[in-house]
Amino acid sequence: MQTPSEPARQILLERYAERRALEVCRSATFSQCLKDYRVTPTTTAKSSKGMTIIVRGIDIYALRNRLFELVDLEDSEYPLSSMGEHVVDVSEQWLLHEYTGRYRLLISPVQRQWLRSILILVFMRHIMEQKYERFTKEGRQTFIDPWAASEMCRLQLLNSLTSELARLVHHIMRDPEQQQALIDQFHADLDVRLKGQLFAAPDPLPELPEGVALPFAMHAQKREEAIHDA
Repeated sequence: MQTPSEPARQILLERYAERRALEVCRSATFSQCLKDYRVTPTTTAKSSKGMTIIVRGIDIYALRNRLFELVDLEDSEYPLSSMGEHVVDVSEQWLLHEYTGRYRLLISPVQRQWLRSILILVFMRHIMEQKYERFTKEGRQTFIDPWAASEMCRLQLLNSLTSELARLVHHIMRDPEQQQALIDQFHADLDVRLKGQLFAAPDPLPELPEGVALPFAMHAQKREEAIHDA
């Protein structure tokens, strides 16, 4: 197989990366995404006073805009394939050494791996969301893969229904437990639909050059294993 030129190679890598990140975005919520990728939603650590501290993955997701201000992604044409590992490294170090003390308590290899797994999923969802925002609001050709662009637009349209439903539910229902139960059921139903329906099958991509691997390959493998076991 002929080795592609460097620009063609980078384009191909980003197309693969967009399709992989698209699968991360198919989960209707970040909490469901953690479940799909077999990442526990929380981890625990002990403070210096012996208190149990709970660290939540959803809290890290809520920090995504602040996390990724640490790295300039604006000028990168291929952020998923060229900057992923670097961005996760920088974000991890900031949480462990410069943010609140609870993250400094994550010292064991298992805790550090949990944190990195969370950050990888946060990064992939965030970059795809940013690509979508700039594509739809600024008219910028942020997506490299046309099929990934069309699918991401469809997913974001469906996801926008969640916030609309929450607004309506809080307006017409008074019982908080009933409100949350209805929203949770909607999330569950939407999650099934997001994963189960494709309007068009993607065109097959050329094989990656020999010896070239995408970032975060183990996360893709965990998702495939979870689907196989379901």
